[in-house]
Amino acid sequence: MFEGQPSESRDEPQLSLPLLTDAGHVIEDYATMGLSLKAHPVSFVRGQLDTLRVTRTGDLSKLANGGIVKVAGLITVRQRPGTAKGVLFVTIEDESGFANLVI
Repeated sequence: MFEGQPSESRDEPQLSLPLLTDAGHVIEDYATMGLSLKAHPVSFVRGQLDTLRVTRTGDLSKLANGGIVKVAGLITVRQRPGTAKGVLFVTIEDESGFANLVI
């Protein structure tokens, strides 16, 4: 269709764009599609979360009931039923699974 048409950009210099990091790819994926197949966003801060002794959601079933635990993740569901008297139900996910929280 454009064969034989002169290109207006023939004399423009070649641009080199910076390479995206894996985290940058995931951020752009979430910004455009709301998900990413490359990695989970929490996986990029897992080292810091481990230092803070934040438990992976996939490891919660291995813990004893009644203990204090710290978790972190993306909120996927948030519900505040009118009959719950101020209780908030939240589902979070990290790179290992999901957890249901009662707040």
